[in-house]
Amino acid sequence: MVRNNAPKHVDDGAALMLILLAATDEGLAAGVYGFGVEDQEQVRELLGIPSDVAVLAGITIGVQADDSGWSALAGRRPRPRRPLDELVRWERWGS
Repeated sequence: MVRNNAPKHVDDGAALMLILLAATDEGLAAGVYGFGVEDQEQVRELLGIPSDVAVLAGITIGVQADDSGWSALAGRRPRPRRPLDELVRWERWGS
């Protein structure tokens, strides 16, 4: 994600989130990554980004590899979703 005017990080974060959600909605895996200020010039050169454009983050998007073995080791097992009635309140609390 790059920007060539004054930083508006809330807008940038919202844009990153929407890209991630869209990728996930398409059945893809996606992730955001950052890098240090000391790496900015190398990233800029690698991707041909002009010097007047700020580099804020990168996004990886692709087909998710099978990670069932890793999920078992890391304890990241999918949990069933809670029913909507437990999460959504229609105009009042309780009931």
